[in-house]
Amino acid sequence: MTRTAESSDHRVTIIVPTYRDWARMALCLQSLAAQTYPASLVEILVVNNEPSDPPPHDLCAPANCRILDEPKKGSYAARNTALKEATGDIVLFTDSDCIAEPTWCAEAVRHLSEQSEFARFGGQIEIFTDCSRLTVADVYESIYAFEIEKYVSRGWAPTANMGAWRSVFDVVGPFSDQYYSGSDGAWGIRAMALGFPVGFCESAKVWHPARSSQEIIQKRRRISGAQLKRQINQNGRSRVAAAFLFRFMRRILPPIPPIFKLVRQRDVPPLLRWKTYFLIYFMRISVELEKLCVLFFSKEPERR
Repeated sequence: MTRTAESSDHRVTIIVPTYRDWARMALCLQSLAAQTYPASLVEILVVNNEPSDPPPHDLCAPANCRILDEPKKGSYAARNTALKEATGDIVLFTDSDCIAEPTWCAEAVRHLSEQSEFARFGGQIEIFTDCSRLTVADVYESIYAFEIEKYVSRGWAPTANMGAWRSVFDVVGPFSDQYYSGSDGAWGIRAMALGFPVGFCESAKVWHPARSSQEIIQKRRRISGAQLKRQINQNGRSRVAAAFLFRFMRRILPPIPPIFKLVRQRDVPPLLRWKTYFLIYFMRISVELEKLCVLFFSKEPERR
């Protein structure tokens, strides 16, 4: 008989990197302290990626939480530091700005215990907002943010809600900490190639705050810059530059596919749909300019 999460004795390590984000980290810790999975079987490892910004004295961390420091820039370097300290046979990841459902940990353990064909999972990420009025950023997020099932079908899951057996990391190794963005995808593809499939767990849910338009653009720029840097290191600058220039003029033309997606958003006012389209187009131009700077002016991709 398959054991349920409640009756299992699997030890769990929850890893959360943070960078100058203690206010939201406090809310995240509250949600982790409220998990239904036995706290005696859970360790929470928070990794401060800016040791010069120590946790505030009034930070209320649960008894099963430890705070580690990692001065090397990048959330993946922080996650790797925690992996070295992890004692759980299941490792879960989330971010400092996320709020975990009370059953998140239990459902993650249940999924990995019962779905033996999967060694990893990507969990559901829902968007929440404090604003009662629909914004351009909200419309964009509702269409494009956290398409977890699509990511999982491609072999990876974002570290905002990801989990795996600890033994998977023993074989696949840690995340690449050479880049500030995208290493969760690269790690997932590597894991898939080594025979560790990933599944989607809708019941293991965390909530992520809605971002502003500026934050959305910054993230897309950061991810694209990191991806381009990785391509340059793997294939050489001249080859990547030739491919970039070949596609550049087409990439800065107004995109067509978003129009069809926005047309289907019938509950969104037409003016707001048009504003969302212009956000998408502006972001596309911004991303291409970021790539241009990384490729031809040796700009370092943004960190945050």
